[in-house]
Amino acid sequence: PPPETKLKILKQVFIFLLLLATFSVLVSFLVLALKERVFTVRATSAYISADLRALRAPITGFFNPEFPLKPGVEIKKGTVVGYMRSPVFGSIVITSPIEGKLIRLNPSLPVVKEGEPILFVLPPGGRVFVKAFVPHNEGKGITVGKKVLIYDAHGGVFSGTIQRILIGIGKDLPETKGFEAFQARSPDYDTLIIIPEHRLDVSRIGEAVHVEITVYPRILKRLFGEDEG
Repeated sequence: PPPETKLKILKQVFIFLLLLATFSVLVSFLVLALKERVFTVRATSAYISADLRALRAPITGFFNPEFPLKPGVEIKKGTVVGYMRSPVFGSIVITSPIEGKLIRLNPSLPVVKEGEPILFVLPPGGRVFVKAFVPHNEGKGITVGKKVLIYDAHGGVFSGTIQRILIGIGKDLPETKGFEAFQARSPDYDTLIIIPEHRLDVSRIGEAVHVEITVYPRILKRLFGEDEG
């Protein structure tokens, strides 16, 4: 063909490719916006927690430690950790019925009331996990085994897996593999217990984090590249 025809064809191909690229960018933007606005559930609040056990005061009084109690100290079962002193009961020796790594002390010490914790211990094999609270009416599609993204205050991002779902914010409420089984109940928030992909250091217990969960209809899982888990 003559040069003028070749140039015209090239212009048409260029315009077609430009339109195709523009259309692809627009579709990608719409897909991402759809994912962000429709299929992303954000926890209202979340923090790093652990399987802590508490040593509680048998009486109301003043607690005096037997040795310096600092986070990280290993406590053996049967160890004398201190004494409770009370005008009514006198002095009582406090021995630990639990063992593990000391995580934190009651901030109200040395004054402590009967039944209140004196200190918290992470027993051997205890887990550090993330506890997240999500609005109950946004929980449809959230199931045990689903992957989530966890963002910390330092800009770090790590993944985790939902291990348990507690209906409500209480620690002793029933569990389920999905929210649908409890449609008859309508608590404001529900609790997710999330196991991080990598073990977290005990020094991070109590740290606030941000949790995001993506929930897609089954038909869209392939489109978004979401695992069946």
